[in-house]
Amino acid sequence: MAKKRALPQSGSPSSKKQETNYEAIRTTKTSSAGLDRLTGIITQYGILECLACNLTAKDLFSLALTSRTAHQAILTNEESRLNLTKRSKCDSTGIRIRSKHHRKSSWFHKYPCTEYATCGSEDKLRDVESHPCASCGVNTCDECRIHCVYQSIHLPRDAPDELPYYSGFVLLNPPEMGILSPQQFGEDEEWEEPINGVAKPYHDQGYLDTALEDDEYADVESIEGIITLNLGRDDIEGNHSSGWHVPSAVVRAFWDITEQRKRLLCPTCFEKHADEDNWHMHDDDGMCQCTLKSRFLDRWICLKCFLEEEKSDQEFPHGVKKCQDVSNCSCGDVFTTYRCPRVLCLWCKGEVRQ
Repeated sequence: MAKKRALPQSGSPSSKKQETNYEAIRTTKTSSAGLDRLTGIITQYGILECLACNLTAKDLFSLALTSRTAHQAILTNEESRLNLTKRSKCDSTGIRIRSKHHRKSSWFHKYPCTEYATCGSEDKLRDVESHPCASCGVNTCDECRIHCVYQSIHLPRDAPDELPYYSGFVLLNPPEMGILSPQQFGEDEEWEEPINGVAKPYHDQGYLDTALEDDEYADVESIEGIITLNLGRDDIEGNHSSGWHVPSAVVRAFWDITEQRKRLLCPTCFEKHADEDNWHMHDDDGMCQCTLKSRFLDRWICLKCFLEEEKSDQEFPHGVKKCQDVSNCSCGDVFTTYRCPRVLCLWCKGEVRQ
């Protein structure tokens, strides 16, 4: 006669194991049901658009990897993907890049200075403008995009009859630069001071001075004058007198990046790489009309794409950089009086006057 298998008693190891298995199955079913509900929501595009407004582009990508349905709804269709990333909130990448490159001076820690560099998606005190990056399409706030001059540091006035001090950074160059407000030049425009911790940064405005920890003297430069200078016709050298370095210490960072965009090419190579399709960026003779403003401000570019574009300029394999002391093109053609090199602008693929 077959023996009946004894049922596990409550509290026995076998009983506990069965209870654990039942709980695991119940949890799995609950998780699966929750995932099914989420998948159902994602397939409703109107809801997905609303959801995207509260997620970063990275969050959207992570969500797309949760299931095949989510991947299809978010990433498969390019038009849909671009629309969702444009609606997403800024992810503070630009602020992290700025903090990595910019170096505050010792004056910042010595005096009661305040820095205003907060991503728009995290700033609860003021409304920060955001737009999709013109290069990658990811929504980027005004604090995370590239600026020619970041006016981000403020030192309050010591007395009622004095003016506050301002400083900031040029592009992603490390040193903290002095910035003067229009009022410090006797102009009528007055910059508002922070109220209850809320400050409006005056990026790309005012007058640029030398680095706060730089002993080299140079004239103050109008930021408007710097960023609107026609780079196809003129070099950014700054105001200078006999014996001063060229370019001046104030505009050196701008000089570096604008010279980096130039390549000397033989006439044959120049014709090969010049782009006549960019006619709207050239004058009638195909000459470069670039300005720092048109390159970095009229285009809304995130800092990640700015770094990629800068790297692309540095690694451009054709021609030779203007700073190089060479007498031949990268193709081997020798520069002569009869075959003079032509200067290509890598930003617009037009010709730069020599």
